[in-house]
Amino acid sequence: MFLGGNVLAMLNRFSLLIAAILMVALCSCASTKDCLKGVTVQNTSVTYETGMCYGKCPVYSATILGDGKIMYDGRRFTDREGIYVGGISRDNLCDLLTLIRQADLSSVPPESLDNVPDAPVSELRIVYMGKERTFKWNMGTPDPLKAIRDFMVKNTHENQDLRAMGK
Repeated sequence: MFLGGNVLAMLNRFSLLIAAILMVALCSCASTKDCLKGVTVQNTSVTYETGMCYGKCPVYSATILGDGKIMYDGRRFTDREGIYVGGISRDNLCDLLTLIRQADLSSVPPESLDNVPDAPVSELRIVYMGKERTFKWNMGTPDPLKAIRDFMVKNTHENQDLRAMGK
């Protein structure tokens, strides 16, 4: 009887684990769908650009569109020069939009440029549901923009799955 009780307890735990996994899977599908509701290529995009310095600073621009498509243009001092394309999953796109929603963009001044001639200028342009905000900085990314910038760098500049345009 004791052995049977252990087996029964293990089955109950296993059943609870399976139920929890199914609930998470079902909820994430619904939440991703809700997260992307109303988002289109025409009304949503995020573009991150880095500018030149006197040295070998990477110079590139990268855009993630409202459908998850990526366009990357490596201009100078990047591992890939030229235009590359790819995409991110709906879940990753939802993660990006969540970062935008959570950032207190209204507290960020449009420009944070210090008078340092060699400091490359970065620009982040966010078009979300038809509303556009552009931010420029050169000495340090404003705190509310750091997570968005990091997401863009990881999913575009560092994304080795992008393929050269036309290939």
